Amino acid sequence: MQFVKEGLDLDYEIIGEGRSLVFLHGLALDRALLRDALEPVFDDHGGWRRIYLDLPGHGRSTTAAVAPSADGLIGALRLFVAEIAGERVCIAGHSYGAYLAQGLAASEVSLDGLFLVCPVVEPDLAARRVPPQRFAARDETLVFADDAERDVFDGEVSLQTAAVLESFRKLVAPAHASTDRTFLGGVRSRYVSSLSLRSAARDFAGPAALVCGRNDHWVGFLDAAELAAAYPRASLAVLPDCGQLLPLENPAALRAAFVDWLERVEKAG
Repeated sequence: MQFVKEGLDLDYEIIGEGRSLVFLHGLALDRALLRDALEPVFDDHGGWRRIYLDLPGHGRSTTAAVAPSADGLIGALRLFVAEIAGERVCIAGHSYGAYLAQGLAASEVSLDGLFLVCPVVEPDLAARRVPPQRFAARDETLVFADDAERDVFDGEVSLQTAAVLESFRKLVAPAHASTDRTFLGGVRSRYVSSLSLRSAARDFAGPAALVCGRNDHWVGFLDAAELAAAYPRASLAVLPDCGQLLPLENPAALRAAFVDWLERVEKAG
């Protein structure tokens, strides 16, 4: 489906009926990552209208009418959520998508719940508290297409097994290749939202959940722990042997945390 309004041209898909749940992927990814990881949950968990979106400049979405910045992306998402998701919306976000979800919560968008996976919390790279890079497992028999593929895989994946490499090739590599790099560079140079995200977290009344990888050397988990403490109704899970691509490395544990959060949202009414 295409969302075309006020110059925007965003590609998305909707699965199921019920309460709206919007999924926001991270930079240089696309909607396939969260859809593949979390959609199986809904085989046994009905009542949700799942909206999987490609961010501007990613997947099949263009950059039309979107300023390449955090605030530009949040502004586009506000319009999309208002028009497509309607009322009683929940957001699930991964990495920078989780940062944008925090931005939506801080921008007077009424949200019923937040599910944040490996969230960017501290936008200043130098100020982030991150562990050193470590590999949970490293299968030395893996065969890569070339040195470039190996370098990218080494930089992003902690659990280096044949199964994770297969998922990486299916879900991550194509997303990397389709990303508008000029737009991405603009976002990275204007990475910080002007909104007060931490103040908004303290005021957020809905159920929140944060799921982090213990080996995530990109955003870490200590900043997320502080954010979880700011939310009045938040859970925090730090999964061992996982990094920034946790949805590939331990999808089963991610789904378990996701189901727990869905049930808390449903009980909250």
